[in-house]
Amino acid sequence: MGIVLSTLFAFLIVSPISTVGIATAIFMEGVASGTADLGAVATGFTLLIIGWKANGFATSILHVLGSPKVQMANVFSRPITLLPILSSAAILGGIDGAVGISGTPISAGFGISGLIGPLAALNYEGWGWSAGNVIIVALVFVAAPIALGFLFTFVYSTLLGRVKPEHYKLDFE
Repeated sequence: MGIVLSTLFAFLIVSPISTVGIATAIFMEGVASGTADLGAVATGFTLLIIGWKANGFATSILHVLGSPKVQMANVFSRPITLLPILSSAAILGGIDGAVGISGTPISAGFGISGLIGPLAALNYEGWGWSAGNVIIVALVFVAAPIALGFLFTFVYSTLLGRVKPEHYKLDFE
């Protein structure tokens, strides 16, 4: 179920639909909320990495610190650009199913923006701020999404040639 929820929220975060609004409306809590967060995290980091060459650092970091929704036009004009994002989200959702990162209805879908997802996970009942939990959250919210972003950028861009950094180019003019 983690794989399904994570990929669903990865898609929703680049669509016009509010991930936080949906999660709050259905009162998504616990591991489901954590998985929704990780779908947004996977999307942000994958977009940062795959679009780096076309957008540069300042614009690419926007996907993680701001919102991946800025890619909405690119994704809808070229749906194949979803492949690396959804692949990364699926793996991260599976990892969450094993680890059990949790969150609240309001934190679901925010991802790492404002550190809302990681803080909600650490403050969730049964977790807490132990050194082990902080390391797990850092690995799941930062290290794993970065590694998966590089992996699927390599697979879909270099190996298969299905997507190019130019597909993720943002033009704010």
